[in-house]
Amino acid sequence: MASYTSHEEKDFEKFLQCKGAALVLLNVPVHTEIGIDMHSWTIGPKFKGINLIPPGLHFINYSAVSKYGETAPATGFFHYFEPNDVLVKVYQPATEEFKDESPEQTERVKINLQSLRGELGPYPSELWRRWVSLTQKIDRRHLESVLPLSEKQMRSTAKRLINEGLPELVPVAGLDFRWYELPERTHKAGATPAYITAVCIDPTPILDDLIRHLGK
Repeated sequence: MASYTSHEEKDFEKFLQCKGAALVLLNVPVHTEIGIDMHSWTIGPKFKGINLIPPGLHFINYSAVSKYGETAPATGFFHYFEPNDVLVKVYQPATEEFKDESPEQTERVKINLQSLRGELGPYPSELWRRWVSLTQKIDRRHLESVLPLSEKQMRSTAKRLINEGLPELVPVAGLDFRWYELPERTHKAGATPAYITAVCIDPTPILDDLIRHLGK
């Protein structure tokens, strides 16, 4: 993938300064792992969130860390950031989850956002092109159709330890993706023997038909 030229980098930085979104995370314990898209950090005491986020679809994930240094399974959610959007979440220690802040507090944060700039880490813009290449075909409608019904976040739990002490993560009922069921038959009714043979060798046409069906 081609890298930015210095001119493109400057233009992109100017764009984010004018239109970049912000994710404000309140009351987050020190050492919590926070990630956006394909990057994550172990946060310090001054962390209040992420700014200069390019508008569009992003995935935010987090893992609580116990006082003994044990990291919990990750929880995450998707969010479409509009230009200059400010998303405010507050951490709930009892459930180790982020919840939406009240509308009143969110508005106060937006008004005073400039005072938080020093405590907001910049979005890792060097990863943006790669992230867009992975997500540019996902629109809001398709995303909403597969997200959990009960909450708009995904969560898994450690069922048991497997090889080398790693946990086997099992989706929590109601908090996993609602996957589409793939058709049992790999060809259309009335398909010719030549077509059936062809899709057994290369099932790309079946995938194309499925994508067209899901897009309706």
